[in-house]
Amino acid sequence: MILGAAHLAPCEAVRWEFDDLVGWKNGSQAGSPQSYSVDSGKLRISTRANTRDRVKVARKERYQAGIFTWRIYVPAMGAGDQASIGAFLYADDKREFDFEIGYGKAELRKQLKAKKTDMVCYCTTQGLPFSSSQFLVKAEAWHTFAISLEETERGTYDLAWSIDGKVVKKVPSRIKSSVDFSLLCSMENLTFMGDHIPKENNHALFDWVEYTFPPSNAK
Repeated sequence: MILGAAHLAPCEAVRWEFDDLVGWKNGSQAGSPQSYSVDSGKLRISTRANTRDRVKVARKERYQAGIFTWRIYVPAMGAGDQASIGAFLYADDKREFDFEIGYGKAELRKQLKAKKTDMVCYCTTQGLPFSSSQFLVKAEAWHTFAISLEETERGTYDLAWSIDGKVVKKVPSRIKSSVDFSLLCSMENLTFMGDHIPKENNHALFDWVEYTFPPSNAK
């Protein structure tokens, strides 16, 4: 099902609190544990040390234009660990928009002048065109991460990434606005995010996820 105005009216936005996992499904990679749970209104997703766990949960609906927001607690992850918190939209390997948050490689941390209290946040579109930028976010803190998909007169999406209410990146894409996406939360042990396979168990907390329908259609 593609979520549209009929499913949201009369509201302009829908927010999913994590009192339960109704409306969500397992999206983990084959062989990964379903190591996620809800507790005290938070979704906790974890990965194990010395593994390539890729643990994900996804909404059962699919989505087109709108604003997608995640409120995430970013812990201080193990130094050099290849572990990444993910908040992203996925259609296929070239039509994917991501926040990926983790410790980061030592060389990149040096370039960004990261402090011990900083984690690295990648803002990426995986294709059409490929574009990836990196920013710093404070560890041991709650942050809001938002991706905006705006339909253009060209029949494509304009993309924007925001961190804590500030737009940090914009990309005009060649992806048709007819393409729909899965909405996901994840914790994955990914090689690009650090210098070695994780030496520690890592986790993320998701407080809520929100979808805001395009204003022109939200009446």
